[in-house]
Amino acid sequence: MLVLIFNSANLQFDKLKQRYKLGNYPQKDLEKMHYWISKNTPTNAIFLTLPEDDSFLCEARRSTIVGYKGVIHQPDFMIPWYDKMKEVYGVELSENKCRNLVDEAKSKYHQRTDEAIQTHEKINFRIWDLNQIDSNHIQWNQLIHREGAILLLNFSNKK
Repeated sequence: MLVLIFNSANLQFDKLKQRYKLGNYPQKDLEKMHYWISKNTPTNAIFLTLPEDDSFLCEARRSTIVGYKGVIHQPDFMIPWYDKMKEVYGVELSENKCRNLVDEAKSKYHQRTDEAIQTHEKINFRIWDLNQIDSNHIQWNQLIHREGAILLLNFSNKK
């Protein structure tokens, strides 16, 4: 059994391939990008990541401007977290509608240009997913690295 777990890329069942991520296993493009970032970018760099990217902090070991999985240890954290989500991802809560902020952020992420993101902190890099955007919207001269459909670009609205 251990031989199978440590070589999950060779398993015949997709469910098991994704369940056991030890040793030799198939990595998604986003995972590959995270590991590239951890080895090839400054440790003090700030990233703007895909809103649904919940493995960035563990795999890339770099900081993000805001994470959609804000861990609320105290009530005072909620308002600054929401303000940052609104500032960076362009999402808003409404009294009339009860929406999922992550779903709204996902739908807006690739529509927002670097210039549209108004934040006081400096962002160094931005991750894009070509599967979710028209490639004509990419500033190809800012490309740092590519893993399949996942792109890492310099953030062009530097403060």
